[in-house]
Amino acid sequence: DGNDDLITVPASGTGPLLRVFKPSGELVAETSAFYREFHGGVTVAAGALDTSGRALIAVAPASNGQPIIRLFALEGNELVLKATKDIATVNQPVGLSLSIAAVNGSDYQLVASFTEGKQPAKVFILSSTLAVLKEFIAGSQTFTGGLQVAGGDIIGFDNLDELIVATYTGVRQKIQIFSPSVDFSHTTAVRSFNPYGWSRFGINMAI
Repeated sequence: DGNDDLITVPASGTGPLLRVFKPSGELVAETSAFYREFHGGVTVAAGALDTSGRALIAVAPASNGQPIIRLFALEGNELVLKATKDIATVNQPVGLSLSIAAVNGSDYQLVASFTEGKQPAKVFILSSTLAVLKEFIAGSQTFTGGLQVAGGDIIGFDNLDELIVATYTGVRQKIQIFSPSVDFSHTTAVRSFNPYGWSRFGINMAI
């Protein structure tokens, strides 16, 4: 109806029920994001990933799940599955971090990373069909402690979003800022810092 809706998913401990509400609390639509027996929690991000300008809803397991991202669209009072992507690099249960970013300045992309599961420290940039536009290692080739990702135009204010990557577990905490090229051919690390000195814990962040 042209107004923003509220999207909810369980953090953990119950089935992966994806729900959309009006601001009044009225339930608009619901569906199971994954198989109903999965209780590892769900991560979610939403944004206008295609040229229609309509928000698409991306979901992934928060922990101990399959390395699968799913993309839903709200059509009337129904959540319709539009795309599914398996981004596994190692056969281990995983959690994923999701964010939306305008990396090339002209439209939005989905950004994902592993938060757990002994996966490589990879960041994925995906299209509205979940095609992988770019993947790159954010840090050490041997680090498998997990990453959290976010996007925002925080350097230069040039309408091109940078990707902000934070260590999530298992290592001295660190934030890195990457600037992908508009054609996704390469990604440049432009800044990094330790927000809490050399303490060993994960980081949550927002932009």
